Amino acid sequence: MRYNPTDFYNEVLDGHPNKAASHRITTDPDTGGRLLAVGATWDFIIQHPLFKKGLVDVAGVSEKLKTQAKCDGQGPVFEERAILDAIEKCVASGSDELM
Repeated sequence: MRYNPTDFYNEVLDGHPNKAASHRITTDPDTGGRLLAVGATWDFIIQHPLFKKGLVDVAGVSEKLKTQAKCDGQGPVFEERAILDAIEKCVASGSDELM
């Protein structure tokens, strides 16, 4: 299965009222870590070296991120460390059926 940005946005933001595909990146005032809106999250995933090698199960990443969305007052965002964790946990075994 191939994922495109629209599929990713719809899956990850399922159940969230704000489904805008924002590419906003901000900083968490509590941790200092980066917070990425859904469009920026997609960009981050597709720029990751494991994705570029065809090793990331994007459906798995979106499933893991679904419960990680936070609201920063302007819409849903994801912690960069949560995105990295999801990518690393969803490395495919090289099977084309996951991509």
